[in-house]
Amino acid sequence: QPGYLIRDRDLDKIHKAASLGNVPKVQQILFFKENGVNDRDKKNRTALHLACASGHPAVVTLLVERKCQLNLCDNENRTALIKAVQCQEEKCIDILLERGADPNLVDVRGNTALHYAALCHNTSIAAKLLSHNASIEARNEDDLTPLLLAVIENKEQMVEFLIQKGANIHAVDTKKRYSTLFFKNKNLRAVLECHRWVIKMKEMALDSDWVNSQPSYLLGVCPWEECLLSRHLFLDLKREDNDVSFKGCCM
Repeated sequence: QPGYLIRDRDLDKIHKAASLGNVPKVQQILFFKENGVNDRDKKNRTALHLACASGHPAVVTLLVERKCQLNLCDNENRTALIKAVQCQEEKCIDILLERGADPNLVDVRGNTALHYAALCHNTSIAAKLLSHNASIEARNEDDLTPLLLAVIENKEQMVEFLIQKGANIHAVDTKKRYSTLFFKNKNLRAVLECHRWVIKMKEMALDSDWVNSQPSYLLGVCPWEECLLSRHLFLDLKREDNDVSFKGCCM
């Protein structure tokens, strides 16, 4: 489960108030110094962890204004940012990233926040992380990048998004398998091969002799990348050895 199992016996006052989104109570606890802003509960969670996992941006704002530490980790080595991503709490994510939370810290499984964004199939969150310098090629303990994880989980939209953002389409896992081999349907295979073909076409386009030899309709109707990525093309998908080839040109 992405969220926390919350039991009163594990919590101090500030953790309970944060998990409930009770801003006045958190303010009172801090004012009277009943708990510190970075105090941990029995599972090593801070109030920031619990507020993020429970989706309480007002509490998150209060805690960061009181100078809480943003990158502390719970028992699974997960930061508040990772928990916010797991629970898809975008307002909390925005606050943390704007205040400088590190998107590249890893949990006990080696996953970064971007791995969890890929797993949740949330391109909006992934875009926020990448805009704050999240590593698109980070590898977890299974040697999987966010792209490879999205491929394995059959997250087609996320695969397209990460490739468009520059993820390495030639990435391999520990068994040296190309990401194509993970694809579970022809659409995902086609997406990857589209991008590989775009790269090849762009390389060829730098060759003026090749460009001059092509019919004008291939060069001026629309950009190859836009055309390919909108899938306005004829595909001849071959099943042998997971190979995908192209038959025809842009429509």
